Amino acid sequence: WLGAERVYPTQGRPNNANYLYTGSRVEHFIGGKDISSQGIIQAVDPRPITINNYAGHAAIDYEKGAPATAQGKGEVVINHADKGSSVTMRSSAD
Repeated sequence: WLGAERVYPTQGRPNNANYLYTGSRVEHFIGGKDISSQGIIQAVDPRPITINNYAGHAAIDYEKGAPATAQGKGEVVINHADKGSSVTMRSSAD
């Protein structure tokens, strides 16, 4: 997904969303088939990551010093998860 801020354009879209980067959006995220083969999401940017449909197993890793580790930042939103899916939160932040 797009993981960096866009410099331009600044004009709005017809559906009132705009082109400015406000966080990452993922329509379908499929992690590993079990905990031992889980996928990894590295939350670096302080803006939210929104996953609309989640399946499988993954770890969300907040590394020390990353902007996402600041208080109140680095939010991950999962709107729907398949039954039996799991997320493990990890951090080397203080």
